[in-house]
Amino acid sequence: MNKKTFFILLFFVLIFLAIATLFYFNKKKEEKRVSEEKNIISTTASLKQLQTENMNLTDRRLVEYFKMAGINDLEVCENRADEYDCKTSIAHIKKDRNYCHSDKNEEVESQCLKMMIKMNSYPELKKCEVFEDDKYFNCLLNVFVVYAKADCSSLSDEYSKAVCSDAFNYLEIYEKYDRNLCNQIFSEKIKKYCFTKILPLSQVGVVKKSLAENEEVAIDADQDGLSDSDEIAIYKTYPNNPDTDGDGYSDGEEVKNGFNPLGEGKLIQ
Repeated sequence: MNKKTFFILLFFVLIFLAIATLFYFNKKKEEKRVSEEKNIISTTASLKQLQTENMNLTDRRLVEYFKMAGINDLEVCENRADEYDCKTSIAHIKKDRNYCHSDKNEEVESQCLKMMIKMNSYPELKKCEVFEDDKYFNCLLNVFVVYAKADCSSLSDEYSKAVCSDAFNYLEIYEKYDRNLCNQIFSEKIKKYCFTKILPLSQVGVVKKSLAENEEVAIDADQDGLSDSDEIAIYKTYPNNPDTDGDGYSDGEEVKNGFNPLGEGKLIQ
């Protein structure tokens, strides 16, 4: 073998060894990355739950979201192709539904919030149990924000499904204002609330005497400036909730200024 042939062979051998070494270290690096990702997921309850709820999320993507959650930036997912998965995952990891907010995509925001409720409804609803009366029911409504009765079936446990259905059943019963329908509610606490808040029709619109002034005063249970009878018969607002649409303005303020107490826009009677 002449020198030229020897050096050519040596060159190719060195190239082969370099490629094999690079391949070996890349493989080890990849194995280490995969091992670290699986370790992070296996030791983080929120990631394990996300993986159970969304089988399309890879370990790499889950860990990426986990690291992004540490940035503390509400807009960290904006304009990404995977905006929904990103928002839902980070909102769940941070236990903060504000990460679902989207100025550009209401559908993403709505679906993100619904996924948050689906995955976290049980502990959130149990927190409501410490409240009574209006505070209890308003707590339930806050948990089920952006939900509809049909969505209740998507919840993960029977307790959440039952409370969700009963909460929406109460709203439907309230619209009909028929307290006899309260018997259709299974949850004792919501059934009791239903009978407490939906008065017999004979009492709706009744006035009470003021002992001090000896004058007739319309019943206004939530002190929002609208009588209970007007809220029920005219405005369809809740007589036990001073701000039915939750926009920061009382029902009475909105009616007085010509705005819709049930949502956006002007009042149309």
